[in-house]
Amino acid sequence: MSTGGGRTPVWSRDGRELFFVNGMSLLSTAVHLTPTFSHGKPTTLFEGRSLLLDARTAGAGSGRMYDVSRDGRRFLMVKNMPTSTGDPAPPASMVVVQNWFEELKRLVPTN
Repeated sequence: MSTGGGRTPVWSRDGRELFFVNGMSLLSTAVHLTPTFSHGKPTTLFEGRSLLLDARTAGAGSGRMYDVSRDGRRFLMVKNMPTSTGDPAPPASMVVVQNWFEELKRLVPTN
């Protein structure tokens, strides 16, 4: 598809287009499966800083960090919030509560 490489491919809902990341760009290419597999020339859809497009955080094993709408015209992705120095902000923290049902029973007794 791309002589320049790419990562995190996502198929369009109709299977006629493939989206992928290369550097700081999101690209797409038309795909034909019959009579044999063929593809068109990749087109750059947009470029920009985001967790998805930043090669430092979107390495091979980090999973898919974007999705494509059913009509293939909109994208949902994780975006960095810039700091005053221009660097990406650290990721937001997350609290994971294990055995939350037991905690709920302790905090809200059913007597």
